[in-house]
Amino acid sequence: MRLAFALRFCTTRRWQTKQHRHRRLFHNQSLALRPSQFGALFCGWLVTAIPAVICGHIARSKIRKSSGALGGKGVATAGLILGYIALVLGIMGIPLLVSMIQSDRERLHRLSTERKEIASDDGQIKVTVPGLWTKLPELNKQASLQVGNKSKEVYLIVITDTKADFDNMTLEKHHDLTRDRMFQKMKNASATEPVPLTIDDHPALQDELTGTEKGTNVVFLHTTVDDGDHFQPRMLSGDP
Repeated sequence: MRLAFALRFCTTRRWQTKQHRHRRLFHNQSLALRPSQFGALFCGWLVTAIPAVICGHIARSKIRKSSGALGGKGVATAGLILGYIALVLGIMGIPLLVSMIQSDRERLHRLSTERKEIASDDGQIKVTVPGLWTKLPELNKQASLQVGNKSKEVYLIVITDTKADFDNMTLEKHHDLTRDRMFQKMKNASATEPVPLTIDDHPALQDELTGTEKGTNVVFLHTTVDDGDHFQPRMLSGDP
């Protein structure tokens, strides 16, 4: 089953998870690694090159004015030459550094705007999400599929319940059941009226749950889909 609703709601409202509200992780470090390394090398190069040139000129001037009392002219000259070479190479590296930064910015923008499909391990559930989203297996042990963007702190959890495990269970009853389970974990919990939806030609219900958990305000976009053989509760979670 492909979950188009995940893309629609993730792009129209910003959600943050209660589990990671005090810290932001993985701010695209891997994408920025190369320009940052080159930038550090470039800055270090210039920091050493400029003092080398200045010190080389000062040394040569003092040696010249000493009328032979001071030695080391060859060393000063060699240092001055190396300093100028490093300075020229550093200046030549500026366009390369700018190009790398621009390239990675474009890559980040492309990933943030493009869409990709992520499937569960058994291939039964598929979601279409923004390009920066990845699988996050540590969110919920019962989930069939867990995806999200840690840097944006947006998470989607899909749980699959086989209909044969329930007696006389309807979509409405199952939706209420999962909602009540969430309420047990929250204080001052409330929910909007369930809205009927059709997701991939399957009937679904959706509401918004709000409350507090461990002293923090939380919001869950709660959707349940009846695919014929299973009920699939899905939680898009975050702080308001």
